[in-house]
This record gives sequence, C-alpha cells and structure tokens, in this order.
Amino acid sequence: MPYYFKKPTLSELTDSQRRALEETAPIALAGGLGSGMRDILLWRHIRNYKSDGRRSLFLTNSIFEKKYLCQFLKEESAEAALNIDCFRNIDECNYLKNYEEVLIVNIADFSLSILERIKFFGLLVSYSVLESENDEVPLNYSLYLDMLFPDNVKHDLPKKTMFPFSKLLNSLFPEFGTNIVNSVVKPNYILSDANEYSITTERQNSKIIEIINAFESSTTNIVIVVPFESWVNVFYSMLQRKGIDCSNYCNEKMNFTGINNVHITTFGYLNDLQFDIVILPNFHLFEKDLTNYKVSRTDYFKAFACCEKQIYLFGNKIIEQIKIEDFILEDYTK
Repeated sequence: MPYYFKKPTLSELTDSQRRALEETAPIALAGGLGSGMRDILLWRHIRNYKSDGRRSLFLTNSIFEKKYLCQFLKEESAEAALNIDCFRNIDECNYLKNYEEVLIVNIADFSLSILERIKFFGLLVSYSVLESENDEVPLNYSLYLDMLFPDNVKHDLPKKTMFPFSKLLNSLFPEFGTNIVNSVVKPNYILSDANEYSITTERQNSKIIEIINAFESSTTNIVIVVPFESWVNVFYSMLQRKGIDCSNYCNEKMNFTGINNVHITTFGYLNDLQFDIVILPNFHLFEKDLTNYKVSRTDYFKAFACCEKQIYLFGNKIIEQIKIEDFILEDYTK
C-alpha cells in the first residue's frame, strides 16, 4: 500500500506559521527541526497556482525529496506538483526565466554561485534556513543572504519541542531541548540476540514482522531506519522474502517507484517524512555509530522526531544513557 501522506491542513498551522503563510511579499523563514518551514513553502507554492496566478518553482537539493513531493502534491495541484525541481549545478538554472518566484528549502544547501544566478533573473525568492544547536548557519552566509534578498520579510518559527517520547529524547539528546511530557505510552525496548557482527537475526526478523503485521493498515506508516545502505538492502530483502509489501530508498541513483507505507531507509533519506511506527534495529550500536561512522546525533534525533505514535528499539544490551523503567521491555533473546 502507498505511503499515507498527511498533508498539513491550514487549520493545523500555528499562529506564527499562519502569519508567515499570509505574507504576500517574499519571505525568509528561520527555524529548527519540526518547525514546519517546508510545509509553509509548500502551501505558498500551492496557493501560487490555485489562487494567486503566480508561476513558482519549489526548489530542493534532494532528488528523493523532489520525487516524493511530486508524487504527493498531485492531488492538491497537478501544476504545482510538476514545478518541483532539484538543482545540482549552475547550468541547470537557465530555465528559471519561466517563473515569477522561486521557493527554496534549506537554502544553506545551495552554493552561493547558484543563488547569485537565481538573483540574476530578478525573481522573487522565498526560502528557509534550518537552525540547530549543532549545525548553525555561518554568520557570513546569513549576512550574504540579507544582502542578496534585502526585501524578504523575516519570520522566525519556534522549533518543535513536543514529541511523544520527550523523556527519552531528553536522555539521549539534551542539547535539543525537548519538552518533557508525561505520556501514558512508553517506548518499546526489545532485547534481541543480534551481536556486533550481525546485521540481523531470525529472531529479530520475526519480531519486526510481528510488529508490522500488528499495525499495518492503509493509513498507518511504518519505517525501519538504519545507518547504512547495505543494511537497507538486508532488511528490504528479508521483508520481501516474508511477503511484506514494502519500499526502500537509500541512494539517489535508485529508480524511484514511490513510497509504500512500510518503508526501509537510512537516516539521511527520512527527509521530514512522518511515520506512525518507527523501528530502529541494533540500537546497541548507537554510541559506536556516533564514534566510528559518519552518523551524527542530529541523524539519530531525526529518526526519533519523525515518530508520531510508537517507537521500537532493538538492542542486545541497554545503553547507559537511558533508564529501562521508562520503557516497555521485552526479552526476545530466548
């Protein structure tokens, strides 16, 4: 079954988000993870085509994001869906003259040469800047943006601070400052028989299948998130052998055929998608991944932050940063 895309409704926008969306002048959005900046730019893009009569281009630096947004926006506005693109070099900018406005997600992902080329065409430019404690936008870059786009109206959006498992997030990622909520739902920690040298085991596979079968429906999205592309292939092949209809994505050279509501991916390709159920295998490697591999704390935080209902951590031990009494513990080693 396809991924159930929950488009944010206008009534769900916060006051600060609504003020940014109501702005008719070009906007400069700044905010942290979960602040809804992309949603605001998407609604502005849709409005341009449905009511304002303005041709706009929604611009991202991720081929994957371009593909899935085109897929999901078709029902809202086919014309808006057709005008989403991904630029990788300055030579691709030439057809911008066909537009009146460019909407840029995470503008810091784009080189200054591309931004200067966009400015050359004299278009309206609305953009977002992702801010976090660990990955701040350099001051000189921010000043240059102000110089390039002096007429943009700035809107600072508060980052998302309320998560289903805020207590767990505060234990693992105190630097992100999430609000502690006394939730009646506890996250799940499943002790598995996987070791340092095995990506997965039959027992772990059986439990993952059990979780998927328990929650799978046309409106429930489930994701398995892993650090590496090779792991995606292992879990995808396993689910296929077990007869689970699923999708995977971990490389922009892959043929994109759509996202199913059971999906396997790496941290880097979550791209602000939201999932009801998040499964993190081999969580006992959390500290090792951060130390030995190119996996950041922000990557792991995104995996937790994309969860809307329930999260399942698999590990062969309890890591030091968490208190097991805060979890539903299940021993699946026997």
